[in-house]
Amino acid sequence: MKDRIIHLENELKTCIRKDNAEALESQNERLLTELAETRAGMLSYKNMTMVIAEQAKNLKLIHERKKDENDNLLNALRETQSEGVTQERLGKLYFIIMLSCW
Repeated sequence: MKDRIIHLENELKTCIRKDNAEALESQNERLLTELAETRAGMLSYKNMTMVIAEQAKNLKLIHERKKDENDNLLNALRETQSEGVTQERLGKLYFIIMLSCW
């Protein structure tokens, strides 16, 4: 009987009050909700980052294509200018037009 009393006293020492238990349960629920919201936010951030990275990659490719196109046009202009006097004038006119476009 004495062992039972000691056991119950020890159990009583480790227990918490009902109002404290309710407060802990409500705090736990609030933290679970906050955790779910944070996970959703992190997933949204990850998806946005992936989209932005893809857009940056596409913009870089477009920039490289435009740069390559410009280089090809300049090479064509140089070739046209080197073919003769008439072509040189035509090439200079074309170059002026190209500068006005940019």
